[in-house]
Amino acid sequence: MGWEATLLYIFTGCLAGLFAGLLGISGGVVTVPLLVVSFSLLDFPIAEQMHVALGTSLASMVFNSLSSAISHYKKSGIVWRVVVWMIPGILVGSFLGALTAHLTSDEILQMLFGFFLLGLGVYFLKKYRLPEGEHRLPPNVVQSGIGVGIGYLSNILGIGGGVFLVPLLAYFRVPFTKAIGTSALLGGIISFIGALFYLYLGMQSSIDFPNSVGYLYIPAFLIISVVSFGMARVGAKLAHIWQAQILRRVFGCFLLTTGFSMLLQYLDLLKSP
Repeated sequence: MGWEATLLYIFTGCLAGLFAGLLGISGGVVTVPLLVVSFSLLDFPIAEQMHVALGTSLASMVFNSLSSAISHYKKSGIVWRVVVWMIPGILVGSFLGALTAHLTSDEILQMLFGFFLLGLGVYFLKKYRLPEGEHRLPPNVVQSGIGVGIGYLSNILGIGGGVFLVPLLAYFRVPFTKAIGTSALLGGIISFIGALFYLYLGMQSSIDFPNSVGYLYIPAFLIISVVSFGMARVGAKLAHIWQAQILRRVFGCFLLTTGFSMLLQYLDLLKSP
């Protein structure tokens, strides 16, 4: 592994951890595209880059999500009823999502992720007004059903689900800081379950990726996990200080740029023989 890739993994860990703490997202929207860039720098097999990026992203997000969740827990920032009832659905959805990704080509996964980033970027750039009033959570069974959908989408995209959970909980009028904390904990659970499925499914395939186990690239996993763990705690503290609207716009611009970049790379793959 070259020094360029090492620096990129450190940078990835910093960004992923920071945004995990600030916005309650797992950081996968940052980690996946930067992992793909690093794999290209290292001349790893193109046909397997996206699958390994998704699995490695999920594994490395476990620690920063839980680090952020611990910080929010100390501030009583977790809604435990949501956590308990979403976990069964998340377990089912995570398996189905990982299996779908395993059976899908790298090119299609990259295209889906690029469009996902563009849509998410537009969402973050929009003015966002938090619903007011007392929170109104749906019935427990409905929460479990929502968990299936979030687990499925999160594992196809290699993310922890925070980009779905935070706006959803805000819609149910959960206070924003509690929405972030609850999302961080559930994101850690989604990432852990998904990483195990990717590890197992990758081990059933004959992939040719050096220093990897299944769909998990060990060097990137170790570096990103360590760096993002510390930065997530910093981000959680800054979430109570910085203005949310400014953060959302900066992050939205980053997502749009990254999404366009991944789609351009996808088009280049289509042109190559």
